[in-house]
Amino acid sequence: MLAQKKERKLTRLEEYYYLRKIDDLIYLLAGVYPFYASGLSMLRKKISYKIPIAAVQFTAEGNYLLINPNGFDKFTKREQSFILIHELLHVLLGHDLRGKKMDPNLFNVVADLEINQLIEESKWTTRPESALHPTQEQFRLPEKLAAEDYEAILLERGEEIKNMSEQLKDILDEFVKENCTCGGMSAQTDEEETEEDEDSEGGSASEEGDDEPSDESNESGGEEEELTSPEDCPVCGNQDQQSGDSLANDFKDLHPQWDEEDELGEEVRKELTKNFAREMMDKNPGSVPGNIQEELNDLVKGENLLKKYINNFHARIRTTNRKRSLRVINRKVPDIRPIVMPGRMKQKKTHLAVAIDTSASVTTEEAVAFLSEIAPLTNLNTEVTLIQCDTDIHEVVNLDEVNLDNFELKGRGGTSFLPVYELLEKGEYGEWTYEGTPDGLIYFTDGGGTAPDSTKIETLWMLSENGHKPFAESGGQIDYGRFVEVEIKS
Repeated sequence: MLAQKKERKLTRLEEYYYLRKIDDLIYLLAGVYPFYASGLSMLRKKISYKIPIAAVQFTAEGNYLLINPNGFDKFTKREQSFILIHELLHVLLGHDLRGKKMDPNLFNVVADLEINQLIEESKWTTRPESALHPTQEQFRLPEKLAAEDYEAILLERGEEIKNMSEQLKDILDEFVKENCTCGGMSAQTDEEETEEDEDSEGGSASEEGDDEPSDESNESGGEEEELTSPEDCPVCGNQDQQSGDSLANDFKDLHPQWDEEDELGEEVRKELTKNFAREMMDKNPGSVPGNIQEELNDLVKGENLLKKYINNFHARIRTTNRKRSLRVINRKVPDIRPIVMPGRMKQKKTHLAVAIDTSASVTTEEAVAFLSEIAPLTNLNTEVTLIQCDTDIHEVVNLDEVNLDNFELKGRGGTSFLPVYELLEKGEYGEWTYEGTPDGLIYFTDGGGTAPDSTKIETLWMLSENGHKPFAESGGQIDYGRFVEVEIKS
């Protein structure tokens, strides 16, 4: 049976030290580009061999900076810094979404043309020789245009765009060979194809039986995998779709992660990008580079404040949603046998409780508008439990089971927050039960009621217009949770 060798990958201990070097690189960037360094530090770092060099990827589990050491290490430290900023800009400028209706190979090119001219070279950043730029001889394009403008010009010219960099060719060839599971059909170079043609003409392969597997294939060590058909191969399976009449077939494997992000849906990814950009801008006022200021302003312009507060709160509880486990090695303490420190393992879901004050101060229209902003969170690996409560709990239900078109508030009496906290902290209240402890609670109310003096449940109080902090059982106002006053437009 035919088999294909895979290159050696980093061990867990090697990954630990490698990612620390990435953190050091980002730390050095902070002195020159604090805005970009802040964004990169907000990402979880992960080794991945499913991308050729590096990538920033937003997923339901979190936001990641992915690094492939095989490609990344072929660049100098200054070039690596440039690449990290480059990948972050792809996400901030929405390239993973903007290219959906375009030739993916050509968009790989024009997206890089737009981005690379935005990154200024400095003592810590140098543009790699393989990086595409509008002023290069093969392009001869004006600067400061958008990717879509570059695409229109190149399509009008109709000239094939070749990868002129031997360095990038080698990286993409190695990446394709590493990920191809059907025998490297799409990874063959022109020289390999020529050699095969010569062999077939001479007939030596069939005459000597070289198509049969030999024992020598296993002698050099390394991991071996059974080959699949080209249709099932992650590289060759969509080759026809990627190639065809494209002007840029040499660049078809440049950003493979953009296809994998489809599971989130376009609207969810837009919101994740917007929230990420807003957080970067809030953390670094005045440090946003002038050449992307306008694009970022357009991204967050006119944003729904209610949605912003909800998504930011969800992002915070989602990133801390982990538990100790010996099944995962602690990366902060290297794997030194026989001593193994427990690491943190991601739970399968984020559990969010959402409570609505159903007293007469909240209208049905406001409640539906509020829940409409909560509902998209269920697409982010999150289980949302809706609790309707005035002075008593009237309903506990999974939000997925609620039809917002026919939603009705239940109760319409006074206001007390005590029943909800008792249910979530003790697991039961009257006839109602709640399993486990939620990662967070969002409470929509006008604030006119009594709440516990303290709680360990992270809480976001969404106060309707002219609302105020709830009263504590012992008197005064509570001092826990985050409070935001929002005007909900029904």
